[in-house]
Amino acid sequence: MTAAHTDVSRQHARVVVAANVASVVGMVVLAFSGLIPLTGLGIAFLLISAASVAVFATWEAAGLRVVE
Repeated sequence: MTAAHTDVSRQHARVVVAANVASVVGMVVLAFSGLIPLTGLGIAFLLISAASVAVFATWEAAGLRVVE
């Protein structure tokens, strides 16, 4: 949805970055907490997902710094 708008507010972009960071933390905690029984493949999937979301959050944060 955000990409469809030509002018995205900085506040909205900050919320998206914060949500992505929270998602990364949540996935890493979930992978190692034992809250749900995960196989090795499940743990790998969560960690790879966390890494990819972290990359996007980094790019988004870098974009915010450029426009501010």
